[in-house]
Amino acid sequence: LGVPDVYQGIIDSARAGGWGSEPATWVTLLKLTNWVMLAYIGAWLSIFIGGEIKQAAPNQLWGMMLACLVAFLLWLATQESAVAVYGYDFIGAAAFNFVTVTGLSINPNIPALAGIMTNSMLITWICALSMVAWIWMWIPGVSMLAIRAMVAWALDRVAPDAFGHISPKRHTPSVAIL
Repeated sequence: LGVPDVYQGIIDSARAGGWGSEPATWVTLLKLTNWVMLAYIGAWLSIFIGGEIKQAAPNQLWGMMLACLVAFLLWLATQESAVAVYGYDFIGAAAFNFVTVTGLSINPNIPALAGIMTNSMLITWICALSMVAWIWMWIPGVSMLAIRAMVAWALDRVAPDAFGHISPKRHTPSVAIL
């Protein structure tokens, strides 16, 4: 970045651009990210396997609520750790700089900040590859859920019967997969 002390350089450039730090509170901590919403998405996606759960009515509801609670607590611990490691001012300044330069109203993620803070290409590449792998891990799960939904629609007579056809040779819903 051409600045000997990248950490202080990011804070100084944000202040020069008009950013002012507000005190860190639980409310401001909760504003740091929207990633906690992924827990809710993951919890409701579990309804697609509801037919295989014994006593789905009580167990599914409690499982979804517990999954959301655990994910929220993990997210909160991650954010608290990020503030402890990077500092609240640095995270706010990095987000301000990102928004004013790009015009997008999102903040940089914690792994990106790790790459900047360590000034290490290795850490930066590991973080970048981890994000790519994470994105790719969603594709099979979402594809499977879409196929299951199409088969269920066909069995409920909401979609054409062809979507519910199970191949006698491969024992898979071949039409829904296509």
